[in-house]
Amino acid sequence: MLFRVGERSIALDKYDRDAEFSFVSHAHSDHTQGLRKSSTALMSEQTAGLLAARGKNVYTMVPPKSTAMINAGHILGSKQLYMEFDELGTDAIYSGDYQMQQSFAAERIEIKRAETLIIDSTYPYPNIEFDDRDDVAYAMQRYVRNKTSSGAAVVFGTYTMGKAQEIVRIMNDIGIVPTVDPKVARINEVYGEFGIHMRYSTVGDESQENGDSDPVLIMSNSGLTACAMKVSEERKVRVYTAMASGFAKIYRFNTDVQFPLSDHADFKQAVEYVGCCQPKQIFTVGGNSETMAKNLRAEGYRASVLESGSTISLASHIKAASE
Repeated sequence: MLFRVGERSIALDKYDRDAEFSFVSHAHSDHTQGLRKSSTALMSEQTAGLLAARGKNVYTMVPPKSTAMINAGHILGSKQLYMEFDELGTDAIYSGDYQMQQSFAAERIEIKRAETLIIDSTYPYPNIEFDDRDDVAYAMQRYVRNKTSSGAAVVFGTYTMGKAQEIVRIMNDIGIVPTVDPKVARINEVYGEFGIHMRYSTVGDESQENGDSDPVLIMSNSGLTACAMKVSEERKVRVYTAMASGFAKIYRFNTDVQFPLSDHADFKQAVEYVGCCQPKQIFTVGGNSETMAKNLRAEGYRASVLESGSTISLASHIKAASE
């Protein structure tokens, strides 16, 4: 979407030819459209590094005057964009994807007050509440210990960027050095370059050929079934499949077990976030934006849907809010 203030215009996680510049909140592909026709955007160095690991050479720009990137807590390098507009005497924040609980592999979220908030709507339902992440991690560790102690193997299917690194660190905490596929390994290397270290081996490493690997594997979602079958055939062991995703609170996956480990905020956390930000106006974005706006209004907040491709004119918004 395009955020317009006077002569200035900023594209938020999207491409817009009329934008002065594009902001890329993090390296997940659904948020990198601002790089569709340009290799330069406002983003963190970590985001640029993660994109380079996926073969896209990009460049970060110096934050323009009166803007600042603050941690979103979602994945490594994920940022919110804080914008001050002195000519209007107001400010705004675009959250992108964010996480209120502490990630196992990303910086803790920062929250600033702002009069306008543009907020992610991934989990807008009050009845869906995520468990404490430490409790979820403990459940994962206990399950793995139980299965592997009897000689079985556990294969996790997950997102290669963000969630996979959290699972590696959760396993490391109980002394397990998991095997990861090459896509996950490339992302792990970038995490290490920015101080998020982890122990793992990669499919095809010498340790794999010598049979020295731990009985836990972390693969991309698309390779889960094939990997489980291959491990079962090669090692002659029982293989259990697992999924770690916030969507485990909503859907049933075709795995032996699933854990509700999310890198997004649930609705309760969203209300907590909004309470800390104290905006006068909220715009919701994403596939569930209508539901999010409705439920935030039920909490007493002034919330409106920002449709994909829309333009926010902050000057018009301020005038409407004062009437």
